[in-house]
Amino acid sequence: MNKDLKEFLESFNAQKVEYMIVGGIAVAYYGYPRYTGDIDIWVKKSQDNAKKIISAVNAFGYAGIDLTVEELTKDNMVFQFGVEPNRIDVITDVDGLSYDEAEKNKKKAHLEDVETFIISLDDLKKNKKACSRHKDLEDLENLP
Repeated sequence: MNKDLKEFLESFNAQKVEYMIVGGIAVAYYGYPRYTGDIDIWVKKSQDNAKKIISAVNAFGYAGIDLTVEELTKDNMVFQFGVEPNRIDVITDVDGLSYDEAEKNKKKAHLEDVETFIISLDDLKKNKKACSRHKDLEDLENLP
């Protein structure tokens, strides 16, 4: 994990942002490593959480980015920070699941030495099943 990603997650943790890691990093966590040019961070859509996200992003050093509570509580929003292979995607929705449903099952994990939260294996499979992209179906075939 690169230094910026580590600090970004630490900033989210310090602000008590409600989030979980999904996508390729979660797939790798469950045993199928593959190339991914980003980390996908799924955030809870609520006004309180949106304020925490803004504080975390500002503390991280992206104070010039004009994030708003309104944008962070809209459906299907993606906010990208940085460039591949170290891009951070903050997303407000994933296919096939509600955040409240997945939050009950999320797992506390350590990525290197950073404590974080990752979507559960069962919920990751539900998400991958709901997606129609080839790489998602391949991920699904290779998950335990």
